[in-house]
Amino acid sequence: MSESQQNNKVADGTQPVWSQQDAPVLMQERAGDLLVATAPGMELDPIREIRAFHRFHFRLTMLYGSVVIITLALLVLIFYNLWSKSEIESLQQRLLTLSTSLAATINADQIAAYDLEATTLTPFHQEIYEQFKAMAERDKDIDSIYILRPSNVPTELFFFIDYAKGEMVGDPGQFYSAEDTPIMLKGFSRPAVENIPYRDEFGYTLSAYAPLRTAEGKAIGLVGVDVKAERLTMVENRVLMASGVIFVISFVVIALVSWVVSRSTREPLGR
Repeated sequence: MSESQQNNKVADGTQPVWSQQDAPVLMQERAGDLLVATAPGMELDPIREIRAFHRFHFRLTMLYGSVVIITLALLVLIFYNLWSKSEIESLQQRLLTLSTSLAATINADQIAAYDLEATTLTPFHQEIYEQFKAMAERDKDIDSIYILRPSNVPTELFFFIDYAKGEMVGDPGQFYSAEDTPIMLKGFSRPAVENIPYRDEFGYTLSAYAPLRTAEGKAIGLVGVDVKAERLTMVENRVLMASGVIFVISFVVIALVSWVVSRSTREPLGR
């Protein structure tokens, strides 16, 4: 378009229309140019975009936070179960060791010489009683130590001697029914320990047993060692408290780290 044509169109008040060849260099399309057209009312609002990002970031944080908390809770639960089981197994092993070591120090042949239902306390009874008492005083977890003897009926047993910290004590010759304690009956042939506490007329206890054998190898009784079930509850409560502390500390640390990361992400957007 010539210069005179341009001047005439401008003078007439009409918008000049440029051809591709006549358009100024800055207005000519070039290969590879990307033309972006923005529709009316569709202009980008930076504040709105930032707020949308904040909402998305909050939801994402809540999602990941929930996953982390659930995972942490499961790990603490597994830790609690394993630790509690380990503590109880340690106590069971200690009871087995105590009952076995005590059985090895007692003269089973001398016990076999007594009548099964004899009720008289002799110096020999007193000697064993003092031995059991000394052992129980050294180990605060022990509640009672006793010797039971079998009869012709496998589940009908009789006390030879019993030391207990509580009021319930088995007297010499006193009958004891072992119908509900099959693990105890195994104690006449080999060392055994209860898997869970059991309740009888003497209380709620966890027990271990070891056989008393004569010089000829005949089992004439067993040594039983009891701990109160409350001791197991104390162990579980201690483990539970420790697990709770670990959970709280871990949660606080994760929350602080998440807050620092979140703040470092959002600060540049707020400037």
